[in-house]
Amino acid sequence: MAYASPVPTFWYIFKKKSTECFSALPYVCTLLTVLLGLYYGCIRPNGMLIITINIVGITFEATYLAIFITYATKFSRIKTVKLVLLDLAVFGVAVLLTMLLSHGKLRVMLVGSMCSAVAISMYAAPLSVMRMVIRTKNVEFMPITLSAFLAVNASLWSAYSFFSRDIFIGIPSALGSLLAIAQVLLY
Repeated sequence: MAYASPVPTFWYIFKKKSTECFSALPYVCTLLTVLLGLYYGCIRPNGMLIITINIVGITFEATYLAIFITYATKFSRIKTVKLVLLDLAVFGVAVLLTMLLSHGKLRVMLVGSMCSAVAISMYAAPLSVMRMVIRTKNVEFMPITLSAFLAVNASLWSAYSFFSRDIFIGIPSALGSLLAIAQVLLY
């Protein structure tokens, strides 16, 4: 549900053939979140739900970023490609180091901690857009559907983490709920 919420934004970008003032940062942060989330699901016991959801997320985020890169200005395109390459490098290094230097519960704890940190950055990424909204008093480039679905998504993950007793999902999801609600209220 949350992954599909930017579809209207990207349909607009596709129709206009321009990214205008939209930012790729939330989608770049989300890409790293779902990549690490996939890895976390693979090493965590009973992680099939986490694996499935993150595969769907990777598909959506890769599609959004491809559209963004296609219609961005040269400067924005180069910046976005560099950020995506940084995502892939961070992911590769994280997998390599945790596979070589840890195993068992320690690996789950390390990867879970990385997932938590990156998920918090994903939920915080729209704060840059909020600053622009406050400065310009214009919500045109802060899609309400994304903010609303992030609030619902973070709340559902918070509930999941409560029942599965997964602190690595719970902490960023609870914080994400608060940040997404703040975005909705600003709108």
